[in-house]
Amino acid sequence: MKHYYFLLIVMILTGCNKKSQPQASNTEKVDTNDFSLSMCISSAKRKVNGDASKVIRLVCQTGGVKTLKGISELVNLEQLYLQNNKINTLIDLGKMPSLKIISLAGNHELTSLAGLEGAINLEELQATKSKNLKNISAIKGLTKLKTIAIMMADISDISALKNLNELEEVNFNYNKVQNISSLSNKPKLTSLHLYNNQIDSLEPLVNNKKMKLVGIGTKNMAHCEVLIELDKTLANDARIFGPKECGVNPE
Repeated sequence: MKHYYFLLIVMILTGCNKKSQPQASNTEKVDTNDFSLSMCISSAKRKVNGDASKVIRLVCQTGGVKTLKGISELVNLEQLYLQNNKINTLIDLGKMPSLKIISLAGNHELTSLAGLEGAINLEELQATKSKNLKNISAIKGLTKLKTIAIMMADISDISALKNLNELEEVNFNYNKVQNISSLSNKPKLTSLHLYNNQIDSLEPLVNNKKMKLVGIGTKNMAHCEVLIELDKTLANDARIFGPKECGVNPE
């Protein structure tokens, strides 16, 4: 009898333990937010007492960030620094109209700026050393953009700059740019760098009278005529760097 009661007690206890352990469900929701980004956002929120709406500047550099899912909770974010991560899409930035500055330098898996279309107040874009970045068409409507620097990438088409008349600084050194007609008639352009590209004509630059710094690395001596003209028509303090054969390099 004692043996019977002992077995009964064991069975009851075993059954209770089984009921107390939650079973994994195939339909259980999983947080897909990027862990590195989540940690970065949490750190920024702690500085403003947990209020996401008060986070104005976010720095997540060299942290292994792969996706920006979840960043949209920072509804008033103005400055975003994401250098040296593993981001391959900007689609989650589509609803962040407060963004004014974004740096994406060193994100080698990024191929397109798609997702930035909604950043209508963007003033500065940096994406240097994002070596596979090829498509920048998403910025064509960002008419408040003042600075764009995308050096050492894979860009050949910069037609997206055509209607960006607030541009002041443009740097596409070490790309594959050929046609620069989109840089014509830029009334506020002061600094232009196009070293190591394959530019077919510099004529579009002639009407940019406010340029103060121009850097054109080219082996095409046909470009000398335009560079010499710029040297004569720009302000006396303007500095033009081109082939030595053109005779326009400042002393």
